[in-house]
Amino acid sequence: MFLRNSLARMTRRLWPAIIAFGLLSGGVAGAQDVSTDGSLVRMGVRVDAKPFAWQDPASGSFLGFLVDLCTDAATRAGYPFEQVPITAVERIEVLKGARPDIDVLCDPTTITLGRMRAFAALEPPGSVAFSPIVFVANGTYMTRTDRKGASETPEDPVACLAPPASSVADASAATPVAGAAVEAAPLKYLRAGYVVGTTIGPVIASAIRAKGLLLAPNERVCPVEMPDHVTGVAAFCGGDLDYYFGDADIIEAYVADARSQGLPCEVEARPRPISYEPYALVIGGRKPEFRDAFVTALYEVFHHGTADDRFEGHFEGRRMAPFLETLFRINRIPAGVAPVTADEPEAGEGGDMVDLDAEVSPTLSGMVPDKEEVFTED
Repeated sequence: MFLRNSLARMTRRLWPAIIAFGLLSGGVAGAQDVSTDGSLVRMGVRVDAKPFAWQDPASGSFLGFLVDLCTDAATRAGYPFEQVPITAVERIEVLKGARPDIDVLCDPTTITLGRMRAFAALEPPGSVAFSPIVFVANGTYMTRTDRKGASETPEDPVACLAPPASSVADASAATPVAGAAVEAAPLKYLRAGYVVGTTIGPVIASAIRAKGLLLAPNERVCPVEMPDHVTGVAAFCGGDLDYYFGDADIIEAYVADARSQGLPCEVEARPRPISYEPYALVIGGRKPEFRDAFVTALYEVFHHGTADDRFEGHFEGRRMAPFLETLFRINRIPAGVAPVTADEPEAGEGGDMVDLDAEVSPTLSGMVPDKEEVFTED
């Protein structure tokens, strides 16, 4: 029984890669040769959202958990594909429907009601749409242990955010003697970086209002847009930013990269998560038949356990949090049974029978072990 289950796991891990190798072993040109019916799709891949999607600077290869989900689903759907790099700035154009050449965006895009409404208002209708939710993450921030802030007034001080009166760090300080002169401390401006076009920008203001940042009365937080995580984390580790906001796993990955390159990056312990970030893939409307086939194949990737295997490969040694495990189970929809004839109702309509000899609970890698309710933004 153990051998049978092991072989099954090995087969489902290798089969998508074997198919993809057959389709793409000749590179993009090879994929185009295979596609004689216009079925070649363009897969936009975010270049700086490790561990979910990124481009290896040495080899040029596209890597990441969401990249694997994209390629697995496209392969299962029977579509050859070419992959093109997408920066954080270029992603904004995709979300605006201004990149009709991109058939699917492999990127940790947070699905929000606002974005769904914006998609629905695009012309032509159906220009872009979200896939089912494929991952859930947390927005958070890091701050330096030696943050000092700047005393000089920034170019746009109005954009800098003040703390609520009840959340200041020194609220418990002794009350000054009545009648004594109190000299106001000079304002200190703390720079908070985040990547342009992400949902984290508004989260900064929410975190301050919710007293998630302990600030002194004279401190102001000034949001600063960064072009990408590599630049943002380098600025943070180099002391040009006092805070860095982003999705937890992404900023942790780039802080680790910065340290491996010798950059000093002394950060305080990360606080509890400050936002919920459900990820979905963005699918273009250039090929409506591809969208339907891709979504079906995406569910198959979860149904057959491939998504679990991909998670295990990219988050090795980590335990999946209960919320994320629940999402994976929800996405593992039953296969159902096809009707015998067009006139007969579907037999076995509803859930699949459970093989009691099979593994009901997948072996999961996981998130940071000491997180509480962390799912492991962009």
